Amino acid sequence: VRIAGKFKGDVKVQGNLTIEQGATVAGGVAASKVTLAGELEGNIASAQQVELLQSGVINGDLKAGSLTVAAGSRIRGHVECGWDKDGKSASKTESGSAA
Repeated sequence: VRIAGKFKGDVKVQGNLTIEQGATVAGGVAASKVTLAGELEGNIASAQQVELLQSGVINGDLKAGSLTVAAGSRIRGHVECGWDKDGKSASKTESGSAA
């Protein structure tokens, strides 16, 4: 799903969500992957991957498995990355002896 204008309300997508440069969304977002070049006034509640492009602005909290932030982008809010839904580390660790 691509948003290229102004949208007010929550957005829940089972796939990918792109907020284009110049677009504004006022509401919560939930999607597998969120690519943000525009402005979001709300929280990203659950995403596997969030990509914040140079022109992107998030004014709200973000919770994602991974976050990519370009230079020049802006975030104001609480950020949690690398955690799964149960609050455990999303990265896999191997047990073994150190050399």
